[in-house]
Amino acid sequence: MKRFWVTFSCLFFAIGCGSQSPDENTGQAQSAQQAKGSEKLVITRATWNERPASRELVVDATDSDATVTLTLTVTQPSTSATLGTLTNDNDGTYSGFFHVYPRPLSVTVTSSNGATAESTVTVLYGR
Repeated sequence: MKRFWVTFSCLFFAIGCGSQSPDENTGQAQSAQQAKGSEKLVITRATWNERPASRELVVDATDSDATVTLTLTVTQPSTSATLGTLTNDNDGTYSGFFHVYPRPLSVTVTSSNGATAESTVTVLYGR
């Protein structure tokens, strides 16, 4: 799996972003999903570990088309940055690990076919 260090040159200030809310059972952010044609893209996990030694953003997604390329973008109220592509696990699941600071509030995953999904980022404290 690819690991990247990304440092943003500005600070982001926001109260919230998007309309997702944590799932009451899992605490994970519920992602918006979009079907484009017969393609269905869903973000299944978007977490950020706040420990200074880690500061790792983990994003997992599924796509009904296991041959697409999924691109991850961190979206903030004042800016957005494309971090790279998620690793294709060859069964319709994709994953990515990125070292990011400061904490992103939301992420957007876009498929090479044009489908998109958005999710808030759940913070993991001291795990």
